[in-house]
Amino acid sequence: MTKYNGVVPDANNSTQMEGISCAYCHRIESIKHDWMMNVNVVSKEEKSYFGSLREHIDSPFHKIKTDSAHFNGGNVCIGCHSHKKNKYDMNVCSTNVKHELYGTNCVSCHMPKVKGSVSNLNETKEHTFHGFPGTHSHQDMLGKYVGLDLNTSANTFDVIIENKSSHALSLHPMRVMQLRVNVTRDGKTVALENKYFAKVIGADGNPTPPWLAKEVVQDTA
Repeated sequence: MTKYNGVVPDANNSTQMEGISCAYCHRIESIKHDWMMNVNVVSKEEKSYFGSLREHIDSPFHKIKTDSAHFNGGNVCIGCHSHKKNKYDMNVCSTNVKHELYGTNCVSCHMPKVKGSVSNLNETKEHTFHGFPGTHSHQDMLGKYVGLDLNTSANTFDVIIENKSSHALSLHPMRVMQLRVNVTRDGKTVALENKYFAKVIGADGNPTPPWLAKEVVQDTA
């Protein structure tokens, strides 16, 4: 492949040196499902990209294909974000996609529709958000997928956390969730003890790095 052909990143362009760029995701031709992890099959056709917006199929810079079942189905992400097993057949990272919510997929939650045009080549009222809401950014866009409620009694209360997403709430061992509760009474606010939720994996009852794990040591997630 030649330099600066739209496939190989340009080392002089900072926007092309990011870990995952536009070009990578939009060249995923198919997904190979395997027991250890899924693998993306990336198209080798130069200057050709997949998309789902059929009315925006002309570009002066590259070809746009709209016939990809993975893009049209909204689950092109599972090539990287499905599961990962180590050499001990331990599933150390799993999204556990169940599609319990009717009509939902990766894109509908993590790439919602927002106001504004998709590009300066074609004016549209809205476009698919590419900021990818998650634990690191734009958390407010995912707030509706976690339900919080209280069950109260005379002297105590329980906090009910409901996972309203179509996959596991905590996806891998690098995730730790924290519940913070403040009680306000007679004008005074008291912070209760923080509660932590995590899935700990390891071997022989002790935590280990993911590549050495053979079992789930503790799971409060």
